[in-house]
Amino acid sequence: MKGLNPRRFGIGYAAFAAAFLMPLLALQAQGNLPLRSGAWRGDSLALALGSLQGVCLFDLSQNPPQQSAYLQETPFDSGGISALAWSSDGTRLAVARYDGVISVWDLQTQRRIAVMRGHIGSVNGVAFSPDGTLLASGGDDSLVRLWDAATGALNGALPKHRSRIQAIAFQPDGTQVISGGVDNLALLWIVATGESRANPQPHGGPINAFAPKPDGTLYLTGSSDTTVRVFGPNGAPQNTLRGHKTPVIAVGWRGDQVISASLDGEIITWEGETILTRSTLRNPPVHLVFSPEGTRALLIGISRTAQIISLSEGAILTEITCTEQP
Repeated sequence: MKGLNPRRFGIGYAAFAAAFLMPLLALQAQGNLPLRSGAWRGDSLALALGSLQGVCLFDLSQNPPQQSAYLQETPFDSGGISALAWSSDGTRLAVARYDGVISVWDLQTQRRIAVMRGHIGSVNGVAFSPDGTLLASGGDDSLVRLWDAATGALNGALPKHRSRIQAIAFQPDGTQVISGGVDNLALLWIVATGESRANPQPHGGPINAFAPKPDGTLYLTGSSDTTVRVFGPNGAPQNTLRGHKTPVIAVGWRGDQVISASLDGEIITWEGETILTRSTLRNPPVHLVFSPEGTRALLIGISRTAQIISLSEGAILTEITCTEQP
């Protein structure tokens, strides 16, 4: 499956096959297919899960969570949903696909209101600007693209990366976009001018995740070199956090504390450069996303079921399954 690619994390095919591909083939033989992506709404009260052909929306205010909608997005042979992003007001959802197409959905009407085409290959990250007017995307073609989120019109393409882009985010004030990928660089783009600057200390491996601090003072990068780095708003390096043994696949904030997760399922909470807690998930995830407030995590493995876990207790709070008939 294109979504399960060892190049993303910088690990060998043999290790990757043993950990993920052989179990996946067994599931497929039983008629099961994996979920591909997930995203929390900004208030943590809703989730979107991307599958092979569509997106399931879940209402987390109910106990247990209930699937509230299914958005039919893509033909089976497109490879599925590669990335998702909510608008800050929670009324729209950006849906990126492995075939390079991006859609914006109005969630009240459950209708597609804009379609963006231009990327060659998979779109690996999407992000709305804080005011909801722009959508940033990055993908296998090494380009950052900025789109009009209402019309789908291309506002500009930013061609500074040397290889595949794997993560993208807006700074909270909306003036800069952060992008990173397989060239080990995190680039800051000034939205108004398209000018860019690279972090002065590149990672030693692909960048897999970003997390701007909500107040805009810092941002995090997580890399296949097993480190988390903390940067100031203009890219000035602050700290390098070392403690993981495998590629870092997710980073986030809990107040002033940093949280990070690696491919082997280890989750670490940091206070400055000090490790406060560390735990290891029983089943390492293919995809993990921390909730906006940093108390929970969404885990997607190689089955049709996703899990929400409590980071403080390490316990599974609930399991959710995406269906075409909510």
